[in-house]
Amino acid sequence: MIYKLLKTLDSLIESEYCKTIYTNSENKPVPRVTDIISSGINEPSLLRWSNSLGFRHLNYEEELQKAADIGTAVHKDIERFLKHHRCRPDQSTIGFSSFLRWWNDLLEKRNDLKVIHSEYQIVGKYFGGTIDCLISINEKLYIVDFKTSNNITYKHFLQLAAYRYLLQVEKSIKVSGVVILQLNKYQPM
Repeated sequence: MIYKLLKTLDSLIESEYCKTIYTNSENKPVPRVTDIISSGINEPSLLRWSNSLGFRHLNYEEELQKAADIGTAVHKDIERFLKHHRCRPDQSTIGFSSFLRWWNDLLEKRNDLKVIHSEYQIVGKYFGGTIDCLISINEKLYIVDFKTSNNITYKHFLQLAAYRYLLQVEKSIKVSGVVILQLNKYQPM
């Protein structure tokens, strides 16, 4: 069973699904968690979305790229803010404004909030990934993942479970919980 899984991971690294390859401590290439999940699990909401694009005569690849570009811009704005406590209000995204509303609300309620890591890359024996944010509240650690997609599915929870596993196994860091923060792209909420 393990041999079959390793062969599957090896073939994934060489496939079109593998967008980023990490190198583990044994100097071997390993795929991203998100590539593993995407290669093996169909997403019904993505199929409905692509079908709706066809009805509106929109190109699937172009619309997918636009959505990815928005997500990347939001992540960059959040990373800049968390690492440097700076933002560019004149150029920031609506998704970033949504994040700021959540962040400021959290700060009002929690004076013991600390950012431990932002865009933290972690690699294990079989896979790797980048954790959007690791925060501490009341000395308990939480993984926070920022999503600009319209649908949050079990795939997102699988991703965070894998990150939690990597932190435990590779760094002996115990995580108390995970947060998926869905950021609206159209209204700051």
